[in-house]
Amino acid sequence: MYVFINERSFQAQADNAISANRLMNDLVTVIRSLKPIQGTDPILTSMTLWQRELSQGFNVNQWLYQTNRNQKLLFIALITKGPYVETILDAELTYHECWFHGEDVSSSSLAGAVFIDGILTSLQDSSDFNSETVHLKYREEDGDFRDIERRNVYKPANVTNIVNSIIREILRDVSSWDQLWEQKGVMFPRLSFCDCVRGQLETLGFTPTNMKIIKEHLARMNEYCERLDREAIIPDYIKMGVLASRETPVTLSRYGYQRTFLCPDGEERLFEWHTKQIGQNLRIHFYPSYLDSKTILVGYIGPHLDTYSYH
Repeated sequence: MYVFINERSFQAQADNAISANRLMNDLVTVIRSLKPIQGTDPILTSMTLWQRELSQGFNVNQWLYQTNRNQKLLFIALITKGPYVETILDAELTYHECWFHGEDVSSSSLAGAVFIDGILTSLQDSSDFNSETVHLKYREEDGDFRDIERRNVYKPANVTNIVNSIIREILRDVSSWDQLWEQKGVMFPRLSFCDCVRGQLETLGFTPTNMKIIKEHLARMNEYCERLDREAIIPDYIKMGVLASRETPVTLSRYGYQRTFLCPDGEERLFEWHTKQIGQNLRIHFYPSYLDSKTILVGYIGPHLDTYSYH
């Protein structure tokens, strides 16, 4: 799960340098304690973080040069694993809006946490972010605004309970890949699965991060099938609510055999479409409108398959 340092929670709330150092130490403790649900995902923030003030006239960049060497190196190491959130949003989205308390925060870590479905970490004593939930309004392209909630962690004493709560929520009713397979008909009634998917799941690590991504992507696909059944719309699988695309012709010409799977009706089909999660080497390949119905057939769940540029 992506962890976002909420730069907007840096509101010059420290009274002095000692207080600023305490707040930063607590923030680092919070971030490190989220490792069980962060996994290998990066910690992201805004490029404006360095100019945000801890106290009047004292910003994060100045704090780095005044704090001890170990603390400086630790903080820099925590936040240099991934690009800035603005870079991701600009690269992945043509248009989006994110609002917080009537203020446009579309180029912030708040928007990033919505787009990538991450968790926020905030500096303590912030007047706007002293709560464990942040409420936002968000939309992409020409879609309607949605009310979104994101978890916000800011107190070191609360991190363990929050981490345990998130893990319980992710694994609710499903404590193994076998259970997910057995319950797929109840959880995702509008989806069909090739038999080979069961074996693919068994080769994946059963981690909260993998389970979260797979459950959420399948749930969005299932919801989109239900929408196709309710509404007279032309299917557009890019708009399912998860990142989805077709493979390029050059990739299919070289590696199409890796995306060909035996379907429940006994036919082999090429699964050009796939969903993906930014930062995770995980893909779900699917065949839309299986047997000319409003059903999606899932043929592959697993690591990124070979492509022309990735092999």
